[in-house]
Amino acid sequence: MNSGEFTAKCTSLDAFLPQSVNVSFVKMDIQGAEYFAVCGMRKSLMKQGAILMTEIEPYCLKRCGIKTIKYLELLKSCGYSRFMSVKHRKGRSLIRKDMDFDEMTKDVGIGCNLFCYPTV
Repeated sequence: MNSGEFTAKCTSLDAFLPQSVNVSFVKMDIQGAEYFAVCGMRKSLMKQGAILMTEIEPYCLKRCGIKTIKYLELLKSCGYSRFMSVKHRKGRSLIRKDMDFDEMTKDVGIGCNLFCYPTV
């Protein structure tokens, strides 16, 4: 093992949380590993229709072997159908609200924080 590296035991949120726990909100910014995290919390997210705030950074996703559209399609398969993106560029926040899946896939190309809302 190299200096500065360590090994840690991992589990999924679905395996960790008792069935009686309801998840209502999740925030993630894990440098491209968001796809894998959502795979491991899919049941928890869908159980109560949790709101998800996730970073979408195409470069980081690609470094983890995931295409942006694959991650977005996973979100859709988890029941998310409404989206709001928040981009921070040059000290300004650009907010797009109430996008459907098709609008959202066009909007996230340069990266953003994405709020995902389940189908009501």
